[in-house]
Amino acid sequence: MSGPIVDRIDIWLEVDRVLASELSSALESNAPMGEKSDIYKGRVSKARALQENRFKEKGSKLKKNSEMSARDLINFVSLRPEGKQALNMAAERLGFSPRVYHRMLKVARTIADLEGSSDITRDHIFEAVEYRPKKFDV
Repeated sequence: MSGPIVDRIDIWLEVDRVLASELSSALESNAPMGEKSDIYKGRVSKARALQENRFKEKGSKLKKNSEMSARDLINFVSLRPEGKQALNMAAERLGFSPRVYHRMLKVARTIADLEGSSDITRDHIFEAVEYRPKKFDV
């Protein structure tokens, strides 16, 4: 896949393969199959409400972090100094294009929203960077 196409995908995750035998044994034992999605649904709803309120308070028509332009990032993203340092270091070491740099800020802003944090910390940046592809032979 070409770099510009890879740059347009915000989150890349590798998921381990689940064997049919594991699925059938879990069904037979009536074991719980992971966390309840209601927990995550509630967190996402709160994060979306935070985003909408943030934009509304500043008179913007935006609704979600993903809709922000590079110019909007100046008005709506509060990045702690250690977060800025971490992002710049990752950008230099991993060769982020401007598009990827801005997407990392949006993803980190969303991660912070999911935690209810008003500022983006170094940990939010590191988590966002973890969602980038590790190699380009996709």
